[in-house]
Amino acid sequence: MSGSIDPRLSPGDCGLACGASDSRSMWRPRHGIILAALGLLGLGLIVSQSAGLSVGTGEPLTITDVLMGSTAMRAAGAVGFLVLLMHSPVSRLADRRPFGSPLPLLALIALGLVMALHIPGVGVSRNGAVRWMQIGPLGFQPSELTKWFVPLAIAWWAARAGRRMDHLFGGLTPPLLLLVLTVAAVGVEDLGTAAVIAVVGGLVLLAGGMRLSLTLAVLPFAATMAVFGVLSEQYRRDRITAFMRPFDDPEGLNYHMIQSLTAITGGGPGGRGLGNGLQKFGYLLEDTTDFIFTVICEELGLSGAALVLFLIAALVGSCLAVGGRAATPFGRLTAFSVACTVGVQALVNLAVVTGLAPTKGIALPLVSHGGTGWWMTAACLGLVCAIDRDADRPESPLDVHSGAPLRPASDHEPLPAAAGVA
Repeated sequence: MSGSIDPRLSPGDCGLACGASDSRSMWRPRHGIILAALGLLGLGLIVSQSAGLSVGTGEPLTITDVLMGSTAMRAAGAVGFLVLLMHSPVSRLADRRPFGSPLPLLALIALGLVMALHIPGVGVSRNGAVRWMQIGPLGFQPSELTKWFVPLAIAWWAARAGRRMDHLFGGLTPPLLLLVLTVAAVGVEDLGTAAVIAVVGGLVLLAGGMRLSLTLAVLPFAATMAVFGVLSEQYRRDRITAFMRPFDDPEGLNYHMIQSLTAITGGGPGGRGLGNGLQKFGYLLEDTTDFIFTVICEELGLSGAALVLFLIAALVGSCLAVGGRAATPFGRLTAFSVACTVGVQALVNLAVVTGLAPTKGIALPLVSHGGTGWWMTAACLGLVCAIDRDADRPESPLDVHSGAPLRPASDHEPLPAAAGVA
């Protein structure tokens, strides 16, 4: 019949046949993720080197020191993880069969490592807390693994359970139990990270179909756990006191916060110049990690602070945009999970360093100096980029196990009969 459309053409083929532009030449959310991630990593690499300077270190910092040091190697590793996961098989991760996807197993392994820290001789104590594990030359924080793997496992389960997520004893019990156990295990030594996991996990459960009434029913239990966690340790109670009375003890409890605010206000609009900050010389503790934003404010001024905020907003927004165009429930929930983890972590860090929240050891994503944190963040962002790449593929039937699109039928494969086609 003249004028009929070949039923074997996919929507993408039809678009090209009608003169649509090639989708590969168009801007995609993953491009925003890549650029924002590289911008934050580059800024973190440079500023962490500057913040690491101290009085009497000898020769000034050179470009070779920045590009060839251990921090640069960690940043290069993060870029490698981003590229590697960007080409990962998303359908394999989304496999709905009980042992099809590795995400639940990775979450359980991460939870087991956190619990193992409480075994005498397993964990490594740093700054008075047992949060680190040393396996040969590799030192890492298991809580960093749970912070990413647990929300991703919850996203996988919610995509698998579908409408059963609105029933407490149907699809909701396994992810809720995983979340409670993780928050309890992490919160013993790291209440701040436990709070981030709890908030992100709760948001993913809501997005995955958990009823709001069930959320409100769980909130009193969560609040009780949080209060108990704060009251169980004297240093946590001291931080709440310091937050409520920020200028009562400038040489004791409030010293750290006052130094942070001094650095932020000392930079002014234009900053003192890269490398010319003063507070990093013995006044501001954790200047390369938790409080690196204060160094940025002091040395780069308001423009540097605005750049950080813009890049983080672009990163979160691009992840949400990937979720909006993802082809499967797993893709949508995974992108939302990563966006929430980055956004909540950044929000907590910025609130702490500006005096809007009690002091907690939460890093600024991709900026604060670190190995495990950089690598895990970059890897999960690469996974979101892979989901965005899958969304560019022509629409086709869904795999019954993974929910991911199958490849389009070829010209040599039989097609189902199309209604109304002669």
